Amino acid sequence: MTGERIPSTIKTGTMIQATLTLQRDLVSGLKISELDRWIGNSDIRETVLRNMVFGRIRWPKDLGKPVSAVLNQAFTIHHWNTYFSVAQGQDGVVVTTNTTELPEPFKFDEVDDSDHYSVGFFTQVQILFIQRIQPTFASNVAWPFHLNRYRMIDPFDWSVSEINQLVIIPDFTVTTALL
Repeated sequence: MTGERIPSTIKTGTMIQATLTLQRDLVSGLKISELDRWIGNSDIRETVLRNMVFGRIRWPKDLGKPVSAVLNQAFTIHHWNTYFSVAQGQDGVVVTTNTTELPEPFKFDEVDDSDHYSVGFFTQVQILFIQRIQPTFASNVAWPFHLNRYRMIDPFDWSVSEINQLVIIPDFTVTTALL
C-alpha cells in the first residue's frame, strides 16, 4: 500500500459506494478495532481505507454526557496539513511552510462500553503532507458541571509526517483536573 493509485479496474462509483457503506457501518456500531474484519478479502475495501486516519475520543461515564442529541456534536475536530514550498530567492533558496485547514473529519458515536463513552472519527489524508488532528470541545454544547474542575482533552493533538496505509491513532481522552 505504498503510494499506489486506485487500480484501474475499480471504478470511482464503486469506491464511493464502499466509502458510504463504511460510514453506514460505523454509525450502525462497527468499531474502529474491527476494521480488519470489515476489510475481509475485499480489494475495494482495502483501497478505500488506504491513507485513512481513524481515531476516537473516550471519556469515563462518571464525567457525564454532553447536552446534545448525539455525543459527536460535543466535539469539533480540526484537521490541517502542512507542506513546504521551495523557491530560489535573491539570497539563495527560500523554504516556506504552508498550513491548510481541511474539512472536519467524519464523526460518529461509537457503541458505549460499560465504563466509557466514545466518539469515533475518520478522514482521508494526502500522503506527502504533514497531518495534524486536534479535537476540541464544541463551543455551543454544555457538559455537566464539576465543582472546582475543568475538562480537557489529552493529548492536545496528533501529527504524523508520512502515511501510506490505514492508521489508527491512539485515543484522545476527556479528563478533568482541579482548577
